[in-house]
Formats: sequence, C-alpha cells, structure tokens
Amino acid sequence: MELLSDLIFHSEFSSHQIDREREVIIDEINSYYDSPSELIYDDFENMMFTGHDIGHYILGDPDSLRNFNRDSIVSFVQRQYHPSDDVFFLLVKHLLQNNTAGGKIFFSSPQSFCPVKERFAPALFFTT
Repeated sequence: MELLSDLIFHSEFSSHQIDREREVIIDEINSYYDSPSELIYDDFENMMFTGHDIGHYILGDPDSLRNFNRDSIVSFVQRQYHPSDDVFFLLVKHLLQNNTAGGKIFFSSPQSFCPVKERFAPALFFTT
C-alpha cells in the first residue's frame, strides 16, 4: 500500500525518466512495424473505430511522443486526475482491520499537487 500511495501522491515526473521511457516506447512502436502479424490488428481497429477514442494506436506515434515534456504531462495529470475520483480495492485473506488501518495511513490525506474535489469515507463491503 505504501508503494501505491507513493506512486499516486508523490510522482516526480523526472525529465530524465520521461526521456528514458519515451525511447522505450518508441522502440516498442518500431518493433510493431517489424511484425506485420501484430500491426494488422492495430490497423484493423483503427479502421473500424475511425473518429472514436479507441480508434488510434494505444502507444501513440513517435512524433507525438517526442512532443511530450514534463510540463505537458504534469498539466495533463492536474486536469484529469483527482484523488477523490479514485477507488481503492483490496482483496486479501488477511484481517480487514489491519488493511483498513493501512489504507487510512497511506491514502487519507494526500500530499500532492493534485486538487482534491471532495473526500468521503468509502463503504466497506464484506462477503463470506
């Protein structure tokens, strides 16, 4: 839970890491061009869903990836991500009391640049 909390509330978006990941993604995109059997599925979906949000390559294209920078990513996250919209789901065999306490420690008071619209206690669902 601590790692997940850290990823959500304390992401740094290091320019160096973004540049590194960009190159990894571009390499993956290029590998699709070397594998026509993989590329044909993406081409088919793009043709079937033209004009719809799912009618584009999920990895994007190398040109658009090269235009991303730290500021554009942080701006996107600030516009689209709101902790109050998140749902945290945990399915374990351990005592619920311990997991609930851990959730409160790591997720109850976010310290991030993301605005919190509204916070409320989630319902607890028990099943046997």
